[in-house]
Amino acid sequence: MIMKKTLHSFREQLIVAVFIIFALLFGFSAYIYSQVSNISGTNKEVVSVVRDIPYEFSQVYVLLLKQEENLSALHDELIAASEAEGQFGELSKSLDDEFAKISSLQGSLLDSRWSSEREKKLFEQADSGLVLIKKGKNDFEQKFINFLAAYEQGDAASKMKLLSEARAIALSAYSRIDFLNKEFSQAADTYSLTAEGSTDNLLRVSFIFLIIILLIVFAVSGSIILRTSYSLKSILEGIGQFHAGRFRHKIVLKSKNEFGMIAESLNEAVVNLDKSLDEAKKLSRLVESSMEGIAVTDTEGVIQYVNSAWEKLTGWKSEEVAGKVTPRVLKSGKQNQEFYEKLWKTIKSGKIFRVEMANKRKDHSLYDADEVIMPLIGSDGKINSFAAFQRDITDQKRADRERQELNGSREAFIRNTAHGLRTPLSAIGYTFEILMDKVAELPPWTHQFLVGAREHYAWMRDILENFIFIQELTVDYFRRKDAKVSLQAELSAITDHTRWFAGSKNITFEWFNKDIPESLPIDRAAFIFTVKQLLDNALIFTRPHGKITFATYQDDGRLVLEVSDTGVGIPKDDQPHIFSSFFRGRNAYEMKNVGMGIGLYLVKMIAEGYGGDAAFHSTEGKGSTFVVRFPLTKRE
Repeated sequence: MIMKKTLHSFREQLIVAVFIIFALLFGFSAYIYSQVSNISGTNKEVVSVVRDIPYEFSQVYVLLLKQEENLSALHDELIAASEAEGQFGELSKSLDDEFAKISSLQGSLLDSRWSSEREKKLFEQADSGLVLIKKGKNDFEQKFINFLAAYEQGDAASKMKLLSEARAIALSAYSRIDFLNKEFSQAADTYSLTAEGSTDNLLRVSFIFLIIILLIVFAVSGSIILRTSYSLKSILEGIGQFHAGRFRHKIVLKSKNEFGMIAESLNEAVVNLDKSLDEAKKLSRLVESSMEGIAVTDTEGVIQYVNSAWEKLTGWKSEEVAGKVTPRVLKSGKQNQEFYEKLWKTIKSGKIFRVEMANKRKDHSLYDADEVIMPLIGSDGKINSFAAFQRDITDQKRADRERQELNGSREAFIRNTAHGLRTPLSAIGYTFEILMDKVAELPPWTHQFLVGAREHYAWMRDILENFIFIQELTVDYFRRKDAKVSLQAELSAITDHTRWFAGSKNITFEWFNKDIPESLPIDRAAFIFTVKQLLDNALIFTRPHGKITFATYQDDGRLVLEVSDTGVGIPKDDQPHIFSSFFRGRNAYEMKNVGMGIGLYLVKMIAEGYGGDAAFHSTEGKGSTFVVRFPLTKRE
C-alpha cells in the first residue's frame, strides 16, 4: 500500500512537470500554427486575387480586339452585316461578364488585409481605368451601330470615318489595360516579398521561443535529477544487496518524501519475501518427502518439476524430463485418445481430474496408478500450470482382483451348495406331507413332534430360497426388459393367504387398495417376495388380538406398499441396522422361527435396484410401519 502511494505521489509530480512542458509546447505550436495559417491564408488569397485581375483585364483586351476585327471584316465586306451584328452582340455580353468578375475581385481585395496607401492608390487607378474602359466599350458599340447605318446606306466616307474613330477608342482602352496589368503585376511581386519577410520574422520568434522552452525543460529535469539521484542510488544499492540474498539489509533514507516511502516499502517487502522463502522451503521439503509422485507442468504439458517419489516410481530422473518432455513418456497405450481428450478438457476448464490408469516406467514395465491432476491458478485468476499426483496401486489392484476371484468362487460355492440342498429338502418336505396325511394312524405323541419338525423344515427351506434369490439379484436382473407383474391378481392372492393366516393367529388384517395400476415393470418373483416379506414379518412380530394394516396406492409416480402393525416394535438402538444383512433385533431372539436377518436386506436391495426406496418408523412396544416405493415406469 505504501509503495502504491509513493509511486502515485511521484507519478503525480512527473505528470505535472510533463503537463507544464506539454502546455508550453502546445502554446508554441498553436502560436506558430495560427501565424502560419494567417500568413499563408492571406498570401494565397491576396496573391491569387492580384494575379487574377491582370488576367481578367487581358480577357477584356482580347474581347475588344475581336470587336475591332469584327468591324474591320464588315468594312472589307468579308462577312455579312447580320453576322457581324450577331458576333458583336455576343462579344459585348462577354465584356460585361468580365467587368463583373473584375469588380468581384476588387471586392475580395477590399475584404483582405491589403490596406496600405500604395494599395489604395492602385484600387483607385483600377476603378478609374475600369470606368474609362467601360466608357470606351460603350463608345465603340455606338460607333458600330452608326457604322451599320452607313453600311446600309452605302456611305463609304462615313464608314471609313467611323472605323477610324472606333480604332482610336480601342487603342485608348488598350493602353489603359496595359498600364493596369503592369501595376498589378508589380503589386503581386511586392506582396510576395512582404510575405517572405513576415515568415522570416515568425521563424526568428519561433526559434527564440523554442530556446526558452528548452531552457525551462532543462531546468525542470535538472531539478528532478538532482533531487532524486541520491535516493535512487541508495535504493539501487539496497536492491543489489537483496539480489545477492542479503535480506537482513535495510535501505536507510533520511528524507520522508516519496523515495523514503519506497525504501520503507522495499524493506517491508523483503521481510515478507524472507518469510515467504522460509515457507517455500518448508513446502519444498514437504513435497520432496511426500510418498506420492508429484509432477508440475506448464500449460502446454511440458514437465517443469518432479519430486523424488515421482523419480522412484517412474524410473526417470528430474534432469531427463524437466523442460524437455511431457507426461507422454508414461503413456502405456492402455488408454485411448478419447480418454486424453477428456482429461485435457477437464483440467483446462479449471476442474480436477481423478482416475485410475495404467502407466509405463522408463524400463517399459507397467504399473497401476491412482492419479489426480489439477490446475494451478495464478494471481491473475488464470491457469498457469498443472500438478499431477500419482500413487502406485499395483499391489492394491492385484489384491482386489484376487479378492474378486475369491468372492466369485465363494458365491459359486454357495450357489451350487444351495441348489444342491434344494432337492433333498424338497424330498424331506414331501415326506412331511405324507406323514401329516397319516398322522391319525401314528401314536398321539408323534403329532406334536411332526408339527415342530415341519416348522423347522419350512424355516430351512425359506433360508435356502433366500440364499438362492440373493445370488440372482445382479445388475442385469434389475434391467430385464420383459419384467412385468399383474398387481391386482398377485396382491389378491397374497392378501387372501395373509388374511387366513392372521385369522388363525387371532390377528385382525385389513387391506386398503386405491387406484393402483394394472401392472408394474418389475420381476414377478421379486415383487411377491417383497410383499410377502413385509406381511410375514408383521404376522411374526404381532401378538394375538393385534392388528395389521396393508395399504397400496399411488403417490408421485410411484406404487406405495405400506404395512403397519401393532406388534412388539423395534428397539431404538437396533433401528439403524434394520436393513443390514444378517442382522436380527434384540427382541427378535425372543421369537421363534424368525429367519437369519436377510429378508429386509433383500427388500431394500430390490426396491433400490428398481429405482425405488424402502423406509420404516417404529416404536418399541407399540408397533412398526414399513413403506416400500416402486416407480410406475421402467428406468433406463
